[in-house]
Amino acid sequence: MCASCVEEFTGVRKIARGSIPATLERASVAPIGNYALHFGWSDGHDTGIYTFDYLRRLCPCSRCLPGGLKAPPDAIAEPWAFEV
Repeated sequence: MCASCVEEFTGVRKIARGSIPATLERASVAPIGNYALHFGWSDGHDTGIYTFDYLRRLCPCSRCLPGGLKAPPDAIAEPWAFEV
């Protein structure tokens, strides 16, 4: 989740579960150096940097598993879900 949704230093969630609209979509994406992506969202907010390591930890595909996880996480959000 983005910096508006999670406290940057503690990692504590700042928004209520279920408050992210199901209609939310990615509006733009831009690289940040060689280590992360920055997303713009359809509701107008665009805070947050998502590192490749973080995104790989969310991804259950076999291509991402060898680089980080040894097995898929117990719970995987649907591909369109933004709740983590």
